[in-house]
Amino acid sequence: MKAINLYELTRVKDDDFIKFEAHLSQRGSLLKEKKCEIDSLKAFVENIFENIEYDLFSYFYFSYSIPQISKSSIY
Repeated sequence: MKAINLYELTRVKDDDFIKFEAHLSQRGSLLKEKKCEIDSLKAFVENIFENIEYDLFSYFYFSYSIPQISKSSIY
């Protein structure tokens, strides 16, 4: 998976968002993101765009998760 530019990602229509994210990040599979998560990301980028340089949007991983580390139970 490759880091992506969040500003570029949020410029596409909602219908193309998941496919464009997979293309930018070179992810092998498509994500199943909720519309509210996409809308939140777009609102966040819009709110901070005026105060941050364009290049600083380029170092993000969208929907990156770490598998849960096994927990031990104490009985």
